[in-house]
Amino acid sequence: MLVTLELPIELERELKTQAESEQVSVSKLVEKLLFQILHPEYPELTIEEVKEQYPDEWVAIEITEFDQQNKPQKGIVIAHSVHRDDIVEPTRELYQQKPDVKTYTFFAGPPIPEGVVFIL
Repeated sequence: MLVTLELPIELERELKTQAESEQVSVSKLVEKLLFQILHPEYPELTIEEVKEQYPDEWVAIEITEFDQQNKPQKGIVIAHSVHRDDIVEPTRELYQQKPDVKTYTFFAGPPIPEGVVFIL
């Protein structure tokens, strides 16, 4: 669905400035802001905040911000569970809805100690 809005010039400038600072298009920024307004239960979190909220769990996030080295910095939690398999289907569903989405799946626990090998 395509929606056209006429915005006050000050708001338009502010959106352009913020979009440039986040290195996204104005339309992507507006989409992100509208999602945050309509779905406050899914806040945008930093990777560190996600790790604090979901310790020792597998987490899948929709990436909303990258750093200059293209590493995920912020995102919206898609799914989390102590079982890795539980986050596969919600991530797959998101890709069906938004084929160009960028996601990041990780374990929010301590890193694997050196010398230890896990076979998945």
